[in-house]
This record gives sequence, C-alpha cells and structure tokens, in this order.
Amino acid sequence: MTSQKTIHLKEEPTPGCYIKARYVVTIMAALGSVNLYLLRNSLNIAIISMVGVSNSSVSGEDQNETAGLPTTAVVCPQYQTNSTTIEHVSQYQEGEFDWSLVKQGLLLSCYWYGYIVSSFPGAWLAQQFGIRITLGVASLLSAILTFFVPVAARLSFSLLVALRITLGLLQGVTLPTIMQSIGIWSPPCENTRHVALSFTGVASGNVVAFTFAGFIIWYFGWECTFYVAGNYATK
Repeated sequence: MTSQKTIHLKEEPTPGCYIKARYVVTIMAALGSVNLYLLRNSLNIAIISMVGVSNSSVSGEDQNETAGLPTTAVVCPQYQTNSTTIEHVSQYQEGEFDWSLVKQGLLLSCYWYGYIVSSFPGAWLAQQFGIRITLGVASLLSAILTFFVPVAARLSFSLLVALRITLGLLQGVTLPTIMQSIGIWSPPCENTRHVALSFTGVASGNVVAFTFAGFIIWYFGWECTFYVAGNYATK
C-alpha cells in the first residue's frame, strides 16, 4: 500500500506584486466566462419581446397536438384594470417579428450547432496560436456579431440563423481555451481550485444576463440588450 504524497508550494515573495500571476489568469478566465454567457443568453431573453406573447402561442398547425394547452395570455396584474384590460393586453403582447414556434426553436438551438463543432479544436487552437490571440479574437468577433443581431433580424431570418451559428463557432473555443490556460499556469495541486474559481463566471454571467436584461428591454428596447452585451465583450 503506497501512501499519497502531499505537495507543498514554496514561493518567494515578489516585491510590488500582491496577486500571483496564476490568480490573475484565473480572474481573467472568470471574466471570459461572464462574457460568454452574456452574449449567449442575450437572444434567449430578448426573443420574448421580439416576437411578443401573442406570437409565442400555439399556431394553427400544432393545435391538434397541443389541444390541452392553455391559450389565455397572462398579463402582469398591475396592468389589469376593469376598464382597460383589453388595451393593456394588446399593448404588452405586441412583437416586431411574426416567427412561428418552429422558427423560434431553430433560432435558439442553432447556436449550439456551431458551438459543438468548435469545442473540439478549441484547446488545439489555443496551443497553436496562443491563449490571448485565440480568446481575444473569438471574443472580439463575437461582440461584433452581437452588435449586428438587430440588423440581421430585420433583414432576414436566415441571416440571423447564420449569424447565430457563426457566434456559436466563435464561442465554442472559450471554455477549452480557459482550461488550457489553467493547465499551463496553475500547479497540479491547485488545478481544481483554479477551475472552480474560473467557473464562477458561468453563474455570474447568467445572473447578470437574466437580472439586467429585463430592465434594459423595459426602458430602452430589446435592441439595447445586444448593444450592451456586445459593448461589454469589447472591453
């Protein structure tokens, strides 16, 4: 029976340096995860305002299969009054795009078609071209594409689908690149610690996206969701 060895790191203090380089890399990896989930979830939230509640209801083609589903729209109680209920229902259900449920499902899922493809060579690309170049180029191009989501949506549905697939291709390299950076910069005895710290960006990105996107849409319109997310990604 062999005993497990405990490895202790002995580090000399660096004058003027208060945070070790590997922790700086981990913090940057967490911020990269926040960026990833902000850009990914922007459409997931904005699509509710883009198509409206009425257009998200069951279409005539699917009524036979979904006859048991409720068809009455739900409106926030604060907008319901005895005299103006109908006016508020029509006001808060309007959407700019008349997309069927099939198109909405395709739009939300096509991102993953590209994401799956680029996840496999992600770490290899980081090894060939460097972590900063791979992650930096992917983040910059993803931000630029996110800026053009409103324009693409108004021009053509097919163009928007192609944009989302391309966005998935670019962002699929993010997590493999982050794992590559942690494997290079952190010692083996601290790998799990740095992986856990970097993945705090996953939860943080979801919290930020789902918390603030609603306020942005309410006050400035659904287009600003993509502008804010793309602007953050370019920082």
